[in-house]
Amino acid sequence: MAYNLEEFTERYVDTPLTNFPVKEDIFDRMSDITTVLLPLVNDYNQYISENNLVEANQLLASNPDLLNCFFNAEKYNRLRDAIIAMQRHQIENCDTLFNTIAQKAGGINDNPEPEQASLVSYSAEKVDNLVNKFHTRLIVTIPASGWSGSYPYTNVVQIPGVTKNMNFQVIGLQHQNNPSYSQVKLDKKNMGMLMGNKAGVGDGSITFHAYKKPTADFTIVVEGG
Repeated sequence: MAYNLEEFTERYVDTPLTNFPVKEDIFDRMSDITTVLLPLVNDYNQYISENNLVEANQLLASNPDLLNCFFNAEKYNRLRDAIIAMQRHQIENCDTLFNTIAQKAGGINDNPEPEQASLVSYSAEKVDNLVNKFHTRLIVTIPASGWSGSYPYTNVVQIPGVTKNMNFQVIGLQHQNNPSYSQVKLDKKNMGMLMGNKAGVGDGSITFHAYKKPTADFTIVVEGG
């Protein structure tokens, strides 16, 4: 069912007491009766008992704090219009949008057409394969015997499966089980001699650079893909 909107503002014609969906409503907060307001409340009730609506309404108009203690038809109708406008907007706009998205989405599809690629979800298996393809962790032992004889010292370590279009970075050491204090200290010292080498990854190998020649074998963890 369609409902008319006011021209330009796009507010619903039959809910004039709410600003929604154009903007947020601002409602005054209500308050309880205080000892200061109690005499005015008694006066108001007296006017009502005497059927003197003119004085009763004048009393409310002259005392905004008193009006905040009363829940009347105007306040109810403002809430009523706001609630109906929100419900209608949800039914006519949001639900339609959600349904459209659901209808156009392709669900889980590991081999989508190009125009569907941004609308589908991949299966967990597909995600795992992508992670394994583009994110690899390697354990690499760099032998002391492989270092060149002059600065910058180089050491080419053969690693099957590595290709020159990959990128790796050293993320830490791989110690033997229960290493001694002196072994850990030596491994850290040797790894600390490594230098960056952006062109170090080749087909089947990684070439490491060092500013000082390491004196012992040590094992590192590299990560990338």
